[in-house]
Amino acid sequence: MRMRLLLAVVAIPLMLAGCSAQTISGIPNVSAHVGPLRDESPNVTTQHLYVLNTDIHSITVYPVTANGNVAPLRSITGSNTMLGTCFPNQITVDKSGKLYVSCQRVGSSWGILVFAAGANGNVAPTTTIGGNATLLDFPYGLGTDRLGNLDVSNCGTQCTGSGSPPSVTVYAPGASGNVAPIRIITGSLTQMGCSFPCPLAVDHAGKIYQFNTQSTMLDYTVYSSTANGDVAPIRTLHDKRQSGPNLSTSSMAFDSVNDMFTVTYLNGSVEVDKFNMGARGKINPASILSGSSTQLVQSQSIALDATNQEFVGNCGPCGGGSTESVTVYAAGASGNVAPIAMIAGSATGLGAIQSIAIGK
Repeated sequence: MRMRLLLAVVAIPLMLAGCSAQTISGIPNVSAHVGPLRDESPNVTTQHLYVLNTDIHSITVYPVTANGNVAPLRSITGSNTMLGTCFPNQITVDKSGKLYVSCQRVGSSWGILVFAAGANGNVAPTTTIGGNATLLDFPYGLGTDRLGNLDVSNCGTQCTGSGSPPSVTVYAPGASGNVAPIRIITGSLTQMGCSFPCPLAVDHAGKIYQFNTQSTMLDYTVYSSTANGDVAPIRTLHDKRQSGPNLSTSSMAFDSVNDMFTVTYLNGSVEVDKFNMGARGKINPASILSGSSTQLVQSQSIALDATNQEFVGNCGPCGGGSTESVTVYAAGASGNVAPIAMIAGSATGLGAIQSIAIGK
C-alpha cells in the first residue's frame, strides 16, 4: 500500500490522465536542423532498453529491437539490489552502461543507487550516493553528460518540508557515499518551481532541461552545461496551450540533433510532443503524436535510440486496470499513428512502469 500511495505522488501526470487521447494536427515546424551531436554511431546493436518496474522492484533490460511478449535479456531484482527497500523514482544510463536510480530509502535518507554496466540478477549496487553532504532533497529526474557527470533534480521543500528550494545537484564521475556535489543550481534567479517532483533531462551537448511542476510556472528552463549557483536559465520554453494546471510533462528525451521530445498530458489526454532544437519562448510543439491508434495509455517516460526511434513506457496499472507496455514509434512519427513495435505480455516481466532509459 505504501508503494502505491508514493507512486501516486511522484507520477505527476497520472493524477490528470484519462484513458482517452486527443488528436491535434496542423502545428508547423518552427526551426531547421543542424548536424548530429551524438558521440556514438547509430548502431542499435550496442543499445539496450532499461525499464524500471516500480511495483515489483525490478529493472528489466531488452534489446532495442525487442517486440511482443518477450523475456528480458537481464533483470535486476532481489533483496541485494535495495530496490525493494526504497521507492525508486527514475533511471538513467551513462555512456559506459552504468545505471543510476533515484530513490527514497524507506525510513532513511534520500539516495542514488548505482549499478555496474551489465548488472544482472540479485546484485547489490556497486555504490550509493546519499547523506547530508550530497544535498539530495527528494531526488527525482536524472541525466548524465558526455563527461560522465550525474545531474539530479531535487524537489525540495514542497515535497519534503525541508525548507530548501528546488535544485539540480551535479556529481562527478565515480561519486560515492556522502559526497558533496561539484555544482548546485538553485535560487530565485533559476526560475525553478517544483510543487511536485520536477522531471529533468540532459541533451547531447550537456545542457540541463527541467520541467517546472509548480502551477504558476509549468514551463521548461534550460541551463548551460557548466551552470552553478543562483543563475538564470539560458532560455525558457513555454507550451502555448498551457492555461493554468491543464498541462503537465512527466519525461523528456532528445534525438540526435537535440530536438526535445516530451510525454505530456493536456487536459487529461496523453501525447508525445516534439520541440525543435533551440526552441524558446511561448510556442506550440513542432509536432504531436496522439490518438487512439498510438496505444499511449498512462504513459510515464520516453527515450530515443541511436536511430531516433521513440520508446514510451506506459504504466498500465498506475491508472487502474490496463496492461503495462513499451510502445515504439518510427523516427519522426506524428499524428494518430500506430507503434511499429510493442513490448507487452506475461513473459516480459513488466510491472507499473515508472521510468525507461536507453543505453549501452
